[in-house]
Amino acid sequence: MSTGHWLRRPVLVGISALLVAMYAIAWVQRTVGLWRNGWIDANHMPFGGDFVTFWAGSRVALEGNALSAFDPPAFFAVQEAAIAGNQAHFLWNYPPTFHLFVLPFGLVDLVTATWLWWAVTVPLYLAALVRVVPRWETAVVGLAGSAVLLNLAHGQNGFLLTALLVGGLWLVLHDRPVLGGLVLGCLSIKPHFGVLLPVALAASRNPRAFAATAASLLVWCGVSTAVFGLAYWSVFADNLGVVGQAIDHGDLPLGKIVTPYVLARSVGLGALAGPIQLVSIAVSAACVAYASSRGRPAGAMAVLIVATTLCSPYLFDYDLILLCGAFAFAYVDRTEHGWVPGERELWGLAALLPIGLVALYNATGLQLGPLLTGALLAVCTWGAVRTAETP
Repeated sequence: MSTGHWLRRPVLVGISALLVAMYAIAWVQRTVGLWRNGWIDANHMPFGGDFVTFWAGSRVALEGNALSAFDPPAFFAVQEAAIAGNQAHFLWNYPPTFHLFVLPFGLVDLVTATWLWWAVTVPLYLAALVRVVPRWETAVVGLAGSAVLLNLAHGQNGFLLTALLVGGLWLVLHDRPVLGGLVLGCLSIKPHFGVLLPVALAASRNPRAFAATAASLLVWCGVSTAVFGLAYWSVFADNLGVVGQAIDHGDLPLGKIVTPYVLARSVGLGALAGPIQLVSIAVSAACVAYASSRGRPAGAMAVLIVATTLCSPYLFDYDLILLCGAFAFAYVDRTEHGWVPGERELWGLAALLPIGLVALYNATGLQLGPLLTGALLAVCTWGAVRTAETP
């Protein structure tokens, strides 16, 4: 970083350490409270939050009836049975590839499975970030983003998905395109996180990574189809329409869905929400293609990750943990080639804002998340392609 900028590395690490300490205190207090209350919170939601969905999906699959995950009454009954007093009712909106991945977690009880989930995914997340920026401070900064706390509170899959995307891109960046592509293909467990990979890999002229990613994708799809049956894909596709209707009818927490689609609806442009989302995808793809073909590799990977957050109409606040991975690549590039004016402040806002987006939505009726990620995409693209400057 520039020694003249207020957000120098010691300041960044110090602020991050303070935030991590605050998160840890809040997390321990909450966990102890849940333990004393039979692993149920005051709203009758279970320890691990949304993770009960993954656990219940695994349970029904292990019982030989994976498709019952798409049958709300039957699926809710499995969730309720996880812990006494639990009233969680979460829908299953995942492809068979993700179902295959979470399958082992149903072999144990929900509480044990939740701890195992974090024990697997959090270290993978931190390992991927440290690979990109090999400094001890990276783990501290990587845990300071508020989306980290959201993923812990919700028991969500952001740690895993960030690890796959960042880890795969790091391998490609370091001349291991086949292995990197095999890792990137694992994003088939949540396909909209990999929608821009073909654009990036084609624009950067990396055919081996492209082919390996496609091969990995086909293997995941083939194995999951063999395990769960071809009919699963049809039911999953039909369910996507149900999710879209739930967003349009306000049945989902729109304050947590940080997409251009919801932004358009929040400003009264519901009829144009679909076209606006399509424009966002097109602009994001153009930025990725431009940065991947004209920019420096690490900077282009930051652009790819930020652009990914703008491509799906169905992306939650906890998914913004991806931005921690984008910052790692941007940091590698900018420490050598210089920061765009105001960029570091924008990254800081991106780290702190996710946990406050719901409150802002409730106060203003506006989904402001895409404005932040859109601004970050513009700055990242500029930073990745501009002429190197003295840091």
